[in-house]
Amino acid sequence: MKNIAIFFFVLFAQLAFAQKFPVHYKIVQTNVNDDSSTQMTLYVSVHESRNANKQKQLELSLDGIEEIDLKDQSVNFSTFKTDKLSDELGISSNYRNFIISYINYPLNTKDNILVQDTAAFNQKLRKIIDEFNLVLTKDEVFLINNEYNNLFHNVYFNDFANVKPEQLKQSEFQLGNQIYKIKERNRRSWLVERTNSKDSLITSEIRFDPKSKYIIEKTLKIEGSSTSEGKTFNSRQITEVTRDEGAKVEKLDLQFSNMLLKGSYRSRYFKNNQDVDSVKFAQYISDYGKEFGSDPNYLKIILPTYQTMEDYDSYNQLLMQVPSKILANTYHLSNKVGIDELNMEDFLETTTLLSDDRLYDFLQSGLSQGIKSNTQNEMDRMDAIFTKLTDREKRFIRPMKVWATYKESSDNQAIQKGIDELFAMDDAEWKDGNAGRYIILLTQKQFTNGRTDLEDYKKLEKRLAFLAEDKAKDKGLINKAHLAFVNFSMFEALKNKDSELGWKYLKNAYDLSPKGNVDYEYQSYYDNFFTGSKKDYSEDYLAELSKRSGKDTVLKEYISEFTKAPAKSFAMLKQFYHENYDKAGFSNFLKADVFPKLENAPAFLLKDLGGKEVAPSHFAGKWTFIDFWGTWCGPCVAELPEFNSLYEKKYAFMEDKLKILTISCYDQEADLKNFISKNKYSFPVLISDGKVQSDYKIEGYPTKVLISPEGKMILIAFDQDWKSLVEEFVSL
Repeated sequence: MKNIAIFFFVLFAQLAFAQKFPVHYKIVQTNVNDDSSTQMTLYVSVHESRNANKQKQLELSLDGIEEIDLKDQSVNFSTFKTDKLSDELGISSNYRNFIISYINYPLNTKDNILVQDTAAFNQKLRKIIDEFNLVLTKDEVFLINNEYNNLFHNVYFNDFANVKPEQLKQSEFQLGNQIYKIKERNRRSWLVERTNSKDSLITSEIRFDPKSKYIIEKTLKIEGSSTSEGKTFNSRQITEVTRDEGAKVEKLDLQFSNMLLKGSYRSRYFKNNQDVDSVKFAQYISDYGKEFGSDPNYLKIILPTYQTMEDYDSYNQLLMQVPSKILANTYHLSNKVGIDELNMEDFLETTTLLSDDRLYDFLQSGLSQGIKSNTQNEMDRMDAIFTKLTDREKRFIRPMKVWATYKESSDNQAIQKGIDELFAMDDAEWKDGNAGRYIILLTQKQFTNGRTDLEDYKKLEKRLAFLAEDKAKDKGLINKAHLAFVNFSMFEALKNKDSELGWKYLKNAYDLSPKGNVDYEYQSYYDNFFTGSKKDYSEDYLAELSKRSGKDTVLKEYISEFTKAPAKSFAMLKQFYHENYDKAGFSNFLKADVFPKLENAPAFLLKDLGGKEVAPSHFAGKWTFIDFWGTWCGPCVAELPEFNSLYEKKYAFMEDKLKILTISCYDQEADLKNFISKNKYSFPVLISDGKVQSDYKIEGYPTKVLISPEGKMILIAFDQDWKSLVEEFVSL
């Protein structure tokens, strides 16, 4: 045994270069917790290269990586399936792994033991950061180094480098926090079990070559649990390492990787937030356009850049040149199908590639407007979809086709054929083809021609009542909006004939109206445009209620409406109170009887650009106005100059009553600081923690929130006049 131990120790004094190179490894890491289970496979190699002085050295290389979701076997990230790689790089961990696969890690020998050359690696990393103008935080640089360190220790075993010979005689001993059990020893391999003395849930079994110290096989197990809000979460990680020539894979082409890194969302090679350096962008196209002109990743980089530059001619020209299949599952496909100059063959192919949601959007918000105006190009496209495409596309277009056939008719009997044909369609055609819109339009046409009965509206009400319960939120809300309008239309028709029945229909329209942005599907905007319907009928209902009931009863309804949508309902409540009660008491009424019914504003603790922590509680007793925005958001950026001007000229001098805050969401801190500095903005900026926008139920950007001095939340939608609302509330 003594001879074996001394033999092993002597071997550790030999150079690691005794190994024949390259060496290939497959590392499979399985992560399972209560919420998800993923498996990441890494292909790693150690090979010989030449350093700057043309001397031989070893390098560690991550040649390929793929992560799958074990629940459905879908691929989360892969350097082998490159068609969507640019999208996947939007996740920070994927971006780090991509950089790791881009750079080889130099290795050196120290006291005849193989070690990582961290300085040389960071020099390489710094070079690509500067060359591609990448934005990487200190934490990310640390994590990249740490991942490489993990890779190194999964292929090379140097734990015993400084072990004394007498220790190696033992079958079990401890080094630092690690307890080792030597389970097997021979000239070809040793088998060692390693356990962390401070955490017995971290264990590994390692078989390695005692001559070269390269690992042959390794299994690492990490188990753990954590408790949050009274709930325990369990997790388990298993890493399995095998040395195998069959694990050899080809790394990504260097030119392809350069193209991706320079065009990635973390690169400022030719762009900086909303600005594009047109000279560098032209150089990028010159460098990569010829080789990657039809690559989906390249197109997903340059197409939105043309949009950012507002060079829509170049954008549309490129869209028409690119095969539609390459654009599948992107919004660019929706933009392409709407180009008037697109030839019919390309148009039809593009239409078939649209997802159901995007097909509905294109037909109901785009093509239908041309049909309404009798534009020949759109009429031809509608006919081609109906006659040449599959049952799926016909299902989406059929109701529109029926409407187009009868919409100009002055013969009510002929129009009735179209209405009956629409009613005969199945639920799928109703939902996907928006049949409710077209029955309303044809019925309105009949009324214009002299019809007076409401039979089809009553029939439509029953059909829509069923469809409004659709679990697909968007379709359910669209039909619910149609149902509200049908009820309001019957109120309008009956209010002078049968006021009680008309009142019943108006109450239905009110109850069906959206009480906030979450209840309103944006596609209904186009239905409002086509049919003349309203977004909601609360104002009509409350006005009619004022004629029928005492003011106190009506006031309760106004208060109820205010608590559901305070920003939208404020003007109505104020007007009613002023008309029926003492104007001077409105402020006290709001504070005493209305504000307590509102939701409390969620707490947060965020840092500003100087690192100072800020919380709403710091401004208790004042109004607090918060703007949720991002440098990536066009509408947000467009209004910032006016916002900053208002802040500097007015709001900054109202600190005794009003505190202004903005919260930047989904931005990198370095980008954000550069953006604010470049534009010389002075308004306060906080950095989102990724949670605050969810707590405040932010559905889109920009969104503004006003918090009362008592800590109550008033959400202001994008299309509302926030400037007037802020001044109205603060002046109470």
